[in-house]
Amino acid sequence: MPSLSSVASELRPSFQVLDDVVRLVSSHGVLAVRVPEVAIALAAARHVERRAQAVGRNVFRAAQLSESPWRDVASRLGIRAHADDAAEVGRLLAVRASAEHAVLIAPLRARDAWGQAVVRACAEHLDGALLVVLVMPDAELELRTASWFELEAELDDVSAARWWEAVAALGRARHGSRLAELDGWHAAAQVLKPQPWVFPESAAARQLAQALVLAARPWPEPALSRLGDRDAVQELEALGLLESRDGLVEIVELEAPAPSAADSHVAAALVEVFPEDPWAHARSGELLTRSGQVQAGQAALRRALALAGDATSRASLWQRYRSAIESLSASPSALLLAGAELALDLGDVDVALDWAKAASTGEPSFRAAFVLGRASLARGDLVSADAALARARDLAQDSERQEAIVQIGEVRYARGDLAEAERLAQEVLRAAQDGRVRLGARNLLGKMLLARGDWSRADEHFAEDVCDAIALGLSTEELRARVNRAIALLSRGSSDEAHSMLDAVLRDGEERGESRAVAFALSNLAVLAIERHDYADALGLLERTTLVHRRLGDRLNFARDITNVVELRLRLGLVEQAEQALRFGRQSLGAGAPASRLTELSLAAARVHLEKGRTLEAERDVRAALRTAAHASDGDKVGECHRLAARIALEDGVVARAEAEAARAMEIAASPYDRAEATLLTAHVARAAGRGGEEPARAAVVIAREAGDEELAREAHVLAAEIAFGEGDVDAARAHISQARALRDEVAAALPSDLRDAYLARRDVMRVARLERLAHTDADDVAPPSEGPVSASRPRANKSGPRYVGRHPAVRALLDSAARVAPTDNTVLLLGESGTGKELVAELIHQQSARAAGPMVKVNCAALVESLLLSELFGHEKGAFTGAGARRRGRFERADGGTLFLDEIGDISPRTQVALLRVLEERTIERVGGSSPIPVDVRIVCATNRDLRSMVERGEFREDLFYRLSGIALAVPALRDRVSDLPQLTEALLERIARERKEEPKQMSRESLELLARHRWPGNVRELENALRAASLFAVGDVIQVSDLVEHVEALRRVPTEPVVLDTRRATLPPPSPSAPADVSPVVEEPVTGAAYREIRDGVSLSDLKRNIERECIARALAETSGNITRAASILGMKRPRLSQLVKQYGLLETLEDVS
Repeated sequence: MPSLSSVASELRPSFQVLDDVVRLVSSHGVLAVRVPEVAIALAAARHVERRAQAVGRNVFRAAQLSESPWRDVASRLGIRAHADDAAEVGRLLAVRASAEHAVLIAPLRARDAWGQAVVRACAEHLDGALLVVLVMPDAELELRTASWFELEAELDDVSAARWWEAVAALGRARHGSRLAELDGWHAAAQVLKPQPWVFPESAAARQLAQALVLAARPWPEPALSRLGDRDAVQELEALGLLESRDGLVEIVELEAPAPSAADSHVAAALVEVFPEDPWAHARSGELLTRSGQVQAGQAALRRALALAGDATSRASLWQRYRSAIESLSASPSALLLAGAELALDLGDVDVALDWAKAASTGEPSFRAAFVLGRASLARGDLVSADAALARARDLAQDSERQEAIVQIGEVRYARGDLAEAERLAQEVLRAAQDGRVRLGARNLLGKMLLARGDWSRADEHFAEDVCDAIALGLSTEELRARVNRAIALLSRGSSDEAHSMLDAVLRDGEERGESRAVAFALSNLAVLAIERHDYADALGLLERTTLVHRRLGDRLNFARDITNVVELRLRLGLVEQAEQALRFGRQSLGAGAPASRLTELSLAAARVHLEKGRTLEAERDVRAALRTAAHASDGDKVGECHRLAARIALEDGVVARAEAEAARAMEIAASPYDRAEATLLTAHVARAAGRGGEEPARAAVVIAREAGDEELAREAHVLAAEIAFGEGDVDAARAHISQARALRDEVAAALPSDLRDAYLARRDVMRVARLERLAHTDADDVAPPSEGPVSASRPRANKSGPRYVGRHPAVRALLDSAARVAPTDNTVLLLGESGTGKELVAELIHQQSARAAGPMVKVNCAALVESLLLSELFGHEKGAFTGAGARRRGRFERADGGTLFLDEIGDISPRTQVALLRVLEERTIERVGGSSPIPVDVRIVCATNRDLRSMVERGEFREDLFYRLSGIALAVPALRDRVSDLPQLTEALLERIARERKEEPKQMSRESLELLARHRWPGNVRELENALRAASLFAVGDVIQVSDLVEHVEALRRVPTEPVVLDTRRATLPPPSPSAPADVSPVVEEPVTGAAYREIRDGVSLSDLKRNIERECIARALAETSGNITRAASILGMKRPRLSQLVKQYGLLETLEDVS
């Protein structure tokens, strides 16, 4: 169906329809008016202003020739636009204009990314105001809610009559009805087309007019004397060259004069009158550069970039400066190179590379090749860097040659060729006289001392560099040397001295505006915090580092920061937050992810997938990482890829592949950590292959402790304990358990309570607790615990237990019911969507019961196929199936005396339903492969997000089991059904997040809470927590605004600004003709399609979604047929050979029926 605007404009010219809209006092929404030139834009703006004022509306119109019209219109509404991001300015514009039912008018120019962002944000939040956007030639605006118009220079008769009508109304309002005054007004307005440039008679008026043109912004009337003679204003107004509105004066339709001394005068006035406005400093830099003062111009641009508050502003400032210098000359290579060097100095790597490439298209020169090489090196493109720097060396003069050689040495160092890098650095030191070049060569030599572990010499080396840099007045080089010296001290073991030095660098870097030094200090302070096991502080420091690099636009280091945050969150058990950080990082990097960081990003993604049991996706990402690492000849990363691939294969049970990957990792292991993990994996493989693994396990314990990594050491002790149990050596097992417990507790003791809970809930960490309980039983009766998706926990130290936040009647009813049922032993069924907190309610029931002192064991039934789930629940006897090398107790036995929580109970197979029903009836179990009944004293709590009653009706769930489980059913409400709890929920979640980061909790603004209340929250509280983590990390200040949520949480970008679903926020237009087509009823989306599409919108590719669905369907068919591949193929409607192929591809071999 065509929009109302397009229907109307087919009937009448756009000017008439536009006039109809703006003359209505009730009109609101967004009008986008495309205009062919500046003069038409100004005429259209004045016409809209006249019409709107005639019906009594407040109008805020930007100056047409302002260098930033959207900042101008914001200032007229009292909004301090220059220090805020575009989304926040747009929101404030909409809020204030809507409160006054006002009309906003401003042009949108080409390449104005900041202005476009303001328009989009303003349109999103408009409520009762009218926004008129005059879209200039070559400008682009994608705005679905706008009604579009196209204006031409010539008006037809009816449109011209409309224009005269508005002008006549204004004249009548201003001049009344006295005949002489009306005739005088008409006589003064006889000339319809003034000259584009009318020179004022007086020199003072000419000077003021030129200064206002150069300033390119409305000027405050009280500050006019800073530009010229205030008395010249009347002369300019009489000529129609000046307009005064809202306490500001603006020049009208004049071309900029040629460069002159006035440029410097206006540049100085701009920064004096607008000292905190980055765009004033940027304009000052443009004027200084055009007058030949390039260094002063770059200094002004540097100040502008430092004042800019967001990435969009920085991008706009760089684009403006480039447009300015390209307009000065047909070959602006020198200025582009100077800008590229400035961008490198500020850490804007992508800008530097883009400008350097543009400057290299002309005559070959040393400087062009050198800057391009440095930019490529900073971007991580070592091949391009090597080529460009080789050209620079060949084109260099004697003094320049040494600079090129230092950078070539940096390329060799980055490739790992330390010998060649050292040779080149020594060559420079023998020949170079320039102090900065010598410091560059010495810095390279110092880094090689660090790489070789010669900490004492590195300390002395960098201490000398600090003194030399101070003597030469080189601040950046000084801070760099201090950071490197701190690294040497840290590596030598002088942690306190290193910490003090890094704190000093952090303070000095912030005072001097050296953002890169700040980031290096923060990241190394994080390393110190990790070594001290102060993980909460480390996480906060890494997140601050991420923020600094993101503001700088330094994608290379930003990508590294993201992988560091992901790794640390995984180490702390914060799996969901790790995945959210990875998703945010990839969205922020977009298609421009640095090639040198692709390996790290892919490895981080593979680790997240593995932790969540998504081995197919983990395998895909680790293979991608291996390809990029091999291409970059990065031996360390290649080894890491093989080690992670071995872990994935072990998780899938593909022992042969795991053995091959572990062997390859051992071959290329270089560092003590690499050798320790490779040895540990060799032990895991030996055990999985049935070869015992005692010797490699003992070796892994020794090597892991020598490597100094408590994670590997704990894992090695756990593996050694499990093997000892299998061999019947209980004393050895207990000794290893004691060591593992000490390593675990050392980490846990240093964590705040929330992080401690997450860490102790890690699957591998919980194996220590399970081994402790097993240590008191007979070795023949136990086997090492499974690594399946299950968890066990003791009651928390907090006597109040877990807290379910909420005051909604549904929440109060739920908690009251839970408290009533907790003291009984009745089976409880929890019903609710994913993410609502069913597991938390189960913990509440357990901790308020008489069984609180007993274990609470949790099993995710949906995560295991039938054969594995039966073994997990009921245990197995020795020899029950291939790989069952010892008797093993199941979850029911482990939960004896406590509570067993069965999550996703609606996903269990018919065979498992029968077995569970028998347990509920008889209170006994039989291990897989056994025949003796074993009594169990277990209270069962189940949960599901499925409609079990409908499943019973479809024959998918046993009716008798349903009635057994649903005797006491508690409904856990969805978040969208209790939005009144959002203030309490957000406060509690933000407090928890702040405790993790060791910072003061942030607050939610009223508008941001209103936005949250309008979202449907398909992921419920879990989705809310992830949204708050993202927004609070990057929010500027103590209050989270709507812009923080919208920018960092993709799902919230699609939330309507009003709860009325059908409100499109378009401009109110006159009714269409009766022939216009009627509205088409919306298509109701089927639930399955909607869920699938939500996954697509959340970042899952269509191909991945198809594979996930295919794998899940195959797994369920195999579970339903007890692993019979022929019957499963029949259900799936495919041929048996094809299904066999897919079973192998998806790693589902363990689910097949054993026909041997």
